[in-house]
Amino acid sequence: MSPSPSLSVIIPTHNRCDLLDKNLDALLSIPWPATDLEIIVVADSCEDDAEKVVKSHSKESRCPIRYFGHEAKNPSATRNLGATHAKGRVLLFLDDDNIAQPGLLQAHMNEHQVDNRVILGYSKAIIPENPSLWQLEARLWWEDRFKEMAHPGYRFNYCDFFS
Repeated sequence: MSPSPSLSVIIPTHNRCDLLDKNLDALLSIPWPATDLEIIVVADSCEDDAEKVVKSHSKESRCPIRYFGHEAKNPSATRNLGATHAKGRVLLFLDDDNIAQPGLLQAHMNEHQVDNRVILGYSKAIIPENPSLWQLEARLWWEDRFKEMAHPGYRFNYCDFFS
């Protein structure tokens, strides 16, 4: 029996297989020991080719990629399903539209040198060329949340871990 990986990357997805494909490409291009990483994709109520995308990457991957599907229509339940199946000591939740950058895995693991730590990373909100008023306001809200959290002594609460 092979040892458990140190890191499980959990990707919840819903009908965005094109972004999922890019995200898996980016993750798999990051140099990381294959036996120390697993990727879990959880598709929630998907009607696209998410499963085919995962199977295609699984064939060529040096680390295990597992796929689970359910009909919860709930991002929290989707993340929890991934966590239930994860074998890693550390979990990294990465939304399907957050394309992994080269230093992501190492930076995340570096932050976990302290036991029982929760890491909340910043990701710049990308909006379309002609955004709606709602998209502009959501981006401003997102930026304001992270500015507030960056203040020294800020006390995190459950609202800071949102979907």
